[in-house]
Amino acid sequence: MRNLNIAIRSLFKKGRHNVMKIISLSVGLSVALVMIAKIYFEQSYDTFYPDADRIYRIYENYSMNGKEEDYYQVSGAVAPAMRSEIPGVEDATRLTYIGGDNTLFTTPDKQRYSARYIMMADSNVFDIFPVPILSGNPKVVLAKPWYAMISRSLAEKMGGIEKVEGLTIIPDENPGLEVTIGGVFEDLPQNASLRYDMLVAMSGPFSYAVTYVNLPQSLASFIFVRLSPGVTPDSLTPAIHDMTLRHHDQEALRKSGYELTYTLRPLLDLHSKAGEVKNMVMMLGILAFALLFTAIMNYILITISSIVNRTKEVAVHKSYGASETNIHSMVLSETLVHMVCSIMVSIFLIFLCRDIIYDLLDVSVETLLLSKGALVLLGVCVIVFLVTGLVPGCLFARIPVAAAFRNFRESRRVWKLCLLFLQFIAAGLLVTLLLIVGRQHAYMVNSDPGY
Repeated sequence: MRNLNIAIRSLFKKGRHNVMKIISLSVGLSVALVMIAKIYFEQSYDTFYPDADRIYRIYENYSMNGKEEDYYQVSGAVAPAMRSEIPGVEDATRLTYIGGDNTLFTTPDKQRYSARYIMMADSNVFDIFPVPILSGNPKVVLAKPWYAMISRSLAEKMGGIEKVEGLTIIPDENPGLEVTIGGVFEDLPQNASLRYDMLVAMSGPFSYAVTYVNLPQSLASFIFVRLSPGVTPDSLTPAIHDMTLRHHDQEALRKSGYELTYTLRPLLDLHSKAGEVKNMVMMLGILAFALLFTAIMNYILITISSIVNRTKEVAVHKSYGASETNIHSMVLSETLVHMVCSIMVSIFLIFLCRDIIYDLLDVSVETLLLSKGALVLLGVCVIVFLVTGLVPGCLFARIPVAAAFRNFRESRRVWKLCLLFLQFIAAGLLVTLLLIVGRQHAYMVNSDPGY
């Protein structure tokens, strides 16, 4: 506690020197923490579902003339077939998008609203993907033709949860169609791989309730199954093969050169194992490491640059009986004060740039920082604190007691040159990565006319 009080007083006595340390840490920390939080966020998709480890998505796999293809949209009748015929499949549900990122619709009073995504779904969809239900009964609502459940945020835009139930809406793309709102569900977290503002009953004119005796006759949809505890996808392979043989004309497929089967992929891998996500995580990880490394080197270099001026101060402490442990404690206390100040400045900078961060990452700052990922960020801060505290502490602890009684000069030139060399490497890496990211962004803009 005494060392901590001394460190706090020193913060004001050596203002310019300490401000440089705090700035060197806070700037690097603010950007690096956002990147690390984004990496954690990308790996946490769908983990909020209670039985996420037992939920799988069905893929249709077919080969033609030796060429294999996978499709994530599967014949809709596969869901009831798997639920009825394959032991170990606890439940199955179907969804399919019928509205894009900005689907417009009109209410009877001529008010226009937009839903981010609209999907058709089975009435048991919330059994597999549970979210809090704020009004209505999904099993009843989604069993009625052209009835819908909407999200809380959409309901609030339309006047409130209690006012939207029973309201009819007309999609702009289908002016002759009326959809009745039957209930409201809580907004999905931002790390949900399936995003929707509205779920429309799958029963009705676009019903997929075709008898599953002939699977190919059903319109394609996303199919998810929840397996019984202890059941693995590999153990279901024979049963899935038998189901395929029963409901597909294998002879006709062979004559056409096709071979068809179905496979199950874990819900938790659908986003995190995607190629573009893995590449993004790798790039963000390299950038975050380079930024943290540069910030740490800056801090250590500034600290070492003051070692000549603080030599006698440390030597006097030693002459009064301070041990190396006491010197380490003194340096760690100073570093702790600087670290706390740096974290506070970093948080201020992050929230100051929250709109820019959302535009770049498509994730709110609150979601990034105020979640389980905060523990990871705290761990990173602890590591930075230990490195920035222990390395200078070792140097200060080696100062001899005799330095208090004679002119002691030690430039630490080798240390400085080595650390400066490493810092230049990190800076060069950052510039190189920045150029790569810039060129990749330009390529994406030029190659996509709708970007």
